[in-house]
This record gives sequence, structure tokens and C-alpha cells, in this order.
Amino acid sequence: MRARKSFDTLQYANQLKEAGIESKAAEALAEGQAAANEAIMTSLLGSEGLATKADLVLVESKLEMTITSVESRLDAKIAAVENKLDARITAVENKLDARITAVETNLDAKITAVETNLDARITAVETNLSHQIVNLENKLTLKIGGIVLAALTILAAFNHFIH
Repeated sequence: MRARKSFDTLQYANQLKEAGIESKAAEALAEGQAAANEAIMTSLLGSEGLATKADLVLVESKLEMTITSVESRLDAKIAAVENKLDARITAVENKLDARITAVETNLDAKITAVETNLDARITAVETNLSHQIVNLENKLTLKIGGIVLAALTILAAFNHFIH
């Protein structure tokens, strides 16, 4: 007769952890499964420790039901974790979108302020240059007028001197 293979709780707990179950929950489920397996085996085995083919079929059926039940619970927990994480991701995405919009609005306002300031400074420089050009034109007109007057005076005196 072959020795009965024992249920590996560590391996089962590790598989549960890999599927996304928290460590303590995975360990508790593994210990519970081991206890359930032991209870099933004990209730099915006779006093001699031997099981009939019908006993084995019954054990297999009960184990399949237990596995299906555990699988359903794990699927539900995984779905709940997935939903929770999706909600957190959406919340973070919305928060970051709002921050980006706020930064964009702030930068747009700063750019507009700088643009307005530069436009005003450019207008002031243009106005100042226009005034300076007008002043230079007036000074040149006066100087040229003075030169022309002096030249006419010299020509008139020269003309008077010659005649």
C-alpha cells in the first residue's frame, strides 16, 4: 500500500499570494484547506486506514467542490481588488488632470501678464523714440535753417560788395 501524500500548505499559500491574496489571508486559507482535507480523509477512511473506490470517489467529489468554492472566493476577492485599484487609478488620474489644468491656467496667466508688460514697454520705447526723432528733426531743421540764413546773408553781402 502507498503512503498518503500530505497537502503542501506552504506551496498552496504561495500560489494564493501570487494570485493577489494578502499573505495572512493566503496562509489562513491554506491552513483551513489542510484541515478540511484531513477531516475529509479521516471521515472516509475506516479504522484500518483503507478506503474503498467509492470512498475515493466521494473524497474526490468533496475536494473538487472545496476547490471550486475556494476558486470562486478567490475570483471574487481578485475582482474586488481589481475594482478598488481601478477606482484609485481613476481618482489619481482625475487629480493629476486637475493639477495639470491648474498649472496650465497659471502659466497662461503668467504668459499673458508678461506679454502685456512687454507690449507696454515696447509701446513706451516706440513713443520715446518717436519723440526723440521729432526733436532731432526740429533741431536739424533749425540748424539747417540757420545755415541757409547765414549762407543767404553771406551771398547778399557778397552780392552787395560786388555791386
